[in-house]
Amino acid sequence: MASSIPGAVNYFVNLAATILPVGTTVWFGKAQTVYTAPLTLQIPSITNITHKWAELGSQYKVEEEYRIQCQLITYAGDLNFLQRMDDVFANLRMLTVALAADYSLGQNIRVALPVVEGEYMPSSDAMGRSMGSLLWYIDCQARILTLT
Repeated sequence: MASSIPGAVNYFVNLAATILPVGTTVWFGKAQTVYTAPLTLQIPSITNITHKWAELGSQYKVEEEYRIQCQLITYAGDLNFLQRMDDVFANLRMLTVALAADYSLGQNIRVALPVVEGEYMPSSDAMGRSMGSLLWYIDCQARILTLT
């Protein structure tokens, strides 16, 4: 069956790489456990994928919905945990503004809505240096042809 997922995720990865500061790691794949960049955007999974029939006939169409799971992580060699939180939310703001400007993710989907439903977690590495992490999602909806 056709899916909008590959196009939408590829577009978002490229969009994030251009929006976020130079030196940011944009990672699609299994969650990393060691962070070396000051800012990392991880996209570890696509969740809640559903397909429901929308139109029958010669052009079968399906409503496709899913969530792109995201995690923003800031890391620094200091003890300024409040600054890590500020960094995470400032970069989340840049991403949500970019998504609002192109909510179709390059015309791959009908709508992409950022949802902060996870949690912000101040943390530290083994040396006690400050880190911050925010879990969030992009809810995606598309109507796709099933025979393409």
